[in-house]
Amino acid sequence: MPFKTPAYWYQPQQDIKAKILRPIAAIYGAINGARMKKRPSYASAQAKVICIGNLTAGGGGKTPTAIAISQLLGRDHSVFLTRGYGRKSNQADIVTTDHSVDDAGDEALLLARHRPTIISADRINGAKLAEQHGAKLIIMDDGLQNPYLYKDLRLCVIDGPRGFGNMHCIPAGPLRQPLEIGLTQVDAFIIIGDTSQSTIRLLPKSLPVFKAQLVPQIDKLPENFRTIPYTAFCGIAQPEKFKESLKEIGIKTLSVEPFADHYNFTVAELQNLYNKAKAQGGRLITTEKDFVRIPDGPWKDLLDVLPVILDFEDALAVKQFIDQHLSSDV
Repeated sequence: MPFKTPAYWYQPQQDIKAKILRPIAAIYGAINGARMKKRPSYASAQAKVICIGNLTAGGGGKTPTAIAISQLLGRDHSVFLTRGYGRKSNQADIVTTDHSVDDAGDEALLLARHRPTIISADRINGAKLAEQHGAKLIIMDDGLQNPYLYKDLRLCVIDGPRGFGNMHCIPAGPLRQPLEIGLTQVDAFIIIGDTSQSTIRLLPKSLPVFKAQLVPQIDKLPENFRTIPYTAFCGIAQPEKFKESLKEIGIKTLSVEPFADHYNFTVAELQNLYNKAKAQGGRLITTEKDFVRIPDGPWKDLLDVLPVILDFEDALAVKQFIDQHLSSDV
């Protein structure tokens, strides 16, 4: 189901909705916290597993981080493993060019552009399929809260500006488990964007913290992109991030229309966006993640895509840390 991040999750003052939902959040947190403490029931004998996840719901940069880690390591025989959010089947499968968004999910299609990608709601079945195809390294996009598959390295991605929000569990706040439990289930942190000292002080001092930024790839846009009156739209968990990226690179936008995360755009909605952009003598612009969900139509003739990549502040330190946790034969 498409998801919109509730504004009260990140409000400094306790919202009435958050207060009302706190009893449900306590139950959710207790169940998920106990689940995270379970001993893994399957440890791969062939492949090492790196899990890239976060402690909050509603985006945070896991997929670009997974891609950046895979490029940083540059290892052969490595695959991505992801749930395939929004797909209709739960069966483990290898993503191919024949897969649609309904078959694989938008994030899996993005990952598959960089490395072989396996989709499976059951992470153990996904890992077994990876091993059957000779994988020596499995990079999981999400799955910190999945207790069944053993992870050799657990990297927690934190959205720097948002941190852990109001510190409550779902649905009162963004946390997927009580913070005190979640912080014990990771080996290192990757903070994306600027963050406050109050967030950093919450992190265990014994664990490394790496910093990174999401960098828009302006070379994928027309040369005159700064003078184009764009109509922007996106269906991601944090649409304001897309708006900030557009402002950062100097794009003149007429509007930014947000949709729910993983939203399946209708023909009528795309036609309305197309008509709006055309009436203004401009173009449409969206994210790379959204683009894979957009069906063919006249709107694609007016549509530009702004990809982003993750840039580590100290890539060498990240690589050295990961290498220390992986055997030399990976």
